Amino acid sequence: IDGNLIRHISFGQSSDWGDISHRDIPREMLKIMEYEKQLALVEYLNSLRPEVSRISETVLNGDIDSALKTVYSSLDVKIRTLIQSKPNESTVPMIGKAFKDGLLSAPHPEHNDAVRNFLQGVLGYYRSNILHNALPTHRNNISGSLSLFGLAHEAFWLLDFCTKKT
Repeated sequence: IDGNLIRHISFGQSSDWGDISHRDIPREMLKIMEYEKQLALVEYLNSLRPEVSRISETVLNGDIDSALKTVYSSLDVKIRTLIQSKPNESTVPMIGKAFKDGLLSAPHPEHNDAVRNFLQGVLGYYRSNILHNALPTHRNNISGSLSLFGLAHEAFWLLDFCTKKT
């Protein structure tokens, strides 16, 4: 609670009541609304895959750029491990090769091309931009970055399904 509110309550003068209703309460309500947003964000992030949700605290501390870099680096490592790529190989073409060789396969074979293209796009475009560039202003905020966290969640989920052997 703001020190001014406590002071205004303790003095209890008529002018203090005006300050409380016109300044202190609106300021405290803004804090409450911000807290509610943070709670909703934590609930959303915690509903995502563990590889994504583990960065909740980093996001709450305001370091969205670092959180996205962590998530997309983890995604790259997971894909590289699954497709057994060498350190100097580019991930995107290796994803295509992994699908061609049957190392990765879509849960429904008729979707193989779509799944391959999605994973190549996520890694080739989003991962590359996030890891090698500063986060653009329109993305360096909670609402602008939620879709990127969701996209990583979907890629991790899809990878797990593409590696399951029936």
